[in-house]
Amino acid sequence: MSKALLIFTSILQDSQELGSSSEHMVSRVLFDLRIGSDLHTDLHADVKQTIGTEYGHSPLEISMPQSLVGSISYEEFRELVEQYYRESFGPSGSALSFRPGSQVRMMDNVVSRRSAQEIEYLNSPQRKAG
Repeated sequence: MSKALLIFTSILQDSQELGSSSEHMVSRVLFDLRIGSDLHTDLHADVKQTIGTEYGHSPLEISMPQSLVGSISYEEFRELVEQYYRESFGPSGSALSFRPGSQVRMMDNVVSRRSAQEIEYLNSPQRKAG
């Protein structure tokens, strides 16, 4: 297997446009993916978290772009997205830091923070028809 570079660029946190409600907070992690000399841009993963749960430890539901299904391991992708998200928000967050047990809700925050992580890829991502 070969390595690709997952380049995280920003997060749109807790957006009603993405489906946030009184029960769930939905955020979007934006990233690019470099495979060799090919750069796949404007990709995103949605992150869903139940309102009122422990910010830094509660389970996150993370989607993967349809164009990457079968190209990379979902488990590895999920771990990297969660790590990037939790490094930005939560008890030790670089963008917004909350103490354990805090009940804070701030909507439509945009956090720009570049971070690159290697990820194994299995096949080239599907190209968009257009």
